[in-house]
Amino acid sequence: MDKLFETTNAQTSAHITSNGANRWIALRIDAQATIITMCFAAHAMFVSTGSDPTKLVVTALGLHMAMDLTRYFDMAIRWSVDFENHMVCI
Repeated sequence: MDKLFETTNAQTSAHITSNGANRWIALRIDAQATIITMCFAAHAMFVSTGSDPTKLVVTALGLHMAMDLTRYFDMAIRWSVDFENHMVCI
């Protein structure tokens, strides 16, 4: 029984470490994507001002895509780490 608990503790420790690294990387990528989005929004508000509807539509579309990029990075990291954890467990 002690051997089972030692093995379980070793596996749990590895999972917690991997999960912590996953969260740290996701946080860093989220911060970088947020900075990119904020820079794009500042550029859209202050540099690309004008009354041309085409420019406004392209600016709004670019801002929307930049915000979606943040979410996609986060989900890609989480899915890849979950996949890795499942493969290691097998």
